[in-house]
Amino acid sequence: MKKNKHINPMSYRIIFRPGSWAMKTKRYYNVYHSSEAFDDILYTFRTGKIHAKKITIYKVQEWDRFTSEWMDRIDKVIEYVNTIPCSDITINGKKIVLKGGKK
Repeated sequence: MKKNKHINPMSYRIIFRPGSWAMKTKRYYNVYHSSEAFDDILYTFRTGKIHAKKITIYKVQEWDRFTSEWMDRIDKVIEYVNTIPCSDITINGKKIVLKGGKK
């Protein structure tokens, strides 16, 4: 999957809900592929920079500068997650749930 990286970094937005928060929040990443944006939020979560015991990722989006719209990339990320042998990551429909973060 990472063989399809962009030549230049792209802007990615991840929309997620930490723990039992009522509202969703966003994180932005400038990386070459949506899987790298996921790896970054996974690292941030596992190292305790996101203060929750679990997060649910609802959207992974890539900014298309030509149409000025966010393009959905969650399917690509789910495809990537399926290649990672981890017990703390589950897929629930079109959502990715990360568990076990530091609080």
